[in-house]
Amino acid sequence: MRIFGKGFLHLLVTTLALVPAISVLAATSVTSVDHVNTADGDVQISLSTSGDVPQVSVFATENPARIVLDLADTENQAGSDTVHVGQGAVQQYSAIGAGGRTRLVVDMSRSVAYDYDASTGAVTLTISAGGAQTAAAAPASGGGAYNVTGIDFRRGDEGQARIIVSLDRPGASMSMREETNALALDVFNANLPDSLDQRLDVIDFATPVQFIDSLGTNSGVR
Repeated sequence: MRIFGKGFLHLLVTTLALVPAISVLAATSVTSVDHVNTADGDVQISLSTSGDVPQVSVFATENPARIVLDLADTENQAGSDTVHVGQGAVQQYSAIGAGGRTRLVVDMSRSVAYDYDASTGAVTLTISAGGAQTAAAAPASGGGAYNVTGIDFRRGDEGQARIIVSLDRPGASMSMREETNALALDVFNANLPDSLDQRLDVIDFATPVQFIDSLGTNSGVR
């Protein structure tokens, strides 16, 4: 998805899980967070967990360069201290618990390739010491492809633009980057129906966004 415009933009990505909308207690706890530097120069950040294997979603931004990993229905018992790394592109990270989930935020000096693995007892994020991230190097989300079910636009009370991308279930991996007068969001391992392969003209809404393009790519949806 490419969003053309300038100024302030608020982007909201939602997922519509195919389960009843009921409140449940967190089924998983994050008990500790640690990292190691591999012989190849990669950085592996491990979140030790107890309970069920959590549903994981991950995305990256380029300005500022960050990787954000979310664990749904998870309680953070590891604390929220910032850990300084200074290895490769990784500067520091912290784990924050809020709203029934745990979020790992990794501050980077530049965008690089990354991958993650979720299994019983641990979720591990591996951050490459190598070159910039590309769509081919983006992490696999596991399981079947995701389906984009809707792309909508809303104008906020203060004139900001809100682009809402709906998926059929949570857990998709995403990457967001700035281009010249545009913001690009890639949803990996995802399908886009023909009805949503389009350009939306939103100039008349008087927000910083003028057009929203959505299209399928070799790695998913942009």
